[in-house]
Amino acid sequence: MLCRYFDQLCAVQMMQIISRQEPVKRILRNKTLHEWMCFEAEDVVRHNWTDVAIHDRKILNKMREGDTRLWMISELGSLFLPMYCKLYEKRKQEESEYDFSSVEIHMLRLMKDDRLASVQNKIIRETARFYFITKGSGDYDYSIAPANFHSVMDLVFCGKASRYLD
Repeated sequence: MLCRYFDQLCAVQMMQIISRQEPVKRILRNKTLHEWMCFEAEDVVRHNWTDVAIHDRKILNKMREGDTRLWMISELGSLFLPMYCKLYEKRKQEESEYDFSSVEIHMLRLMKDDRLASVQNKIIRETARFYFITKGSGDYDYSIAPANFHSVMDLVFCGKASRYLD
């Protein structure tokens, strides 16, 4: 008798715990930049979640105040690309005829037409979200500017790539 009562009590407590779960995603009031990134990527990223959880966190920790990066999240993961070049890269760019930056390389990949790339690019273009993120002086100090695919392409290629897009 006592065991049955205990089992019923446990079942009632479990139902109370389960019923207290929130039916919708909770919006935090004050989020650090990484918390905000995880919150935004939760509905978008289906594969390679470690891109956001681990790799983007490491990049955030290495970023200096005022650094701006392009954050692209899609169903296939995320990219957190610098929108600047370092001094040694600038000298190399000036000495050679032309080297592509990492942002240019990744944006050019989205314009590729071979079989594998066309499938990946279709998924990325349909699910991708783009943000320009600037890190501030503290964990809660940051600036985020959402963008779309065409505006990012125009910025990266100085308005010359938009005529090749749909």
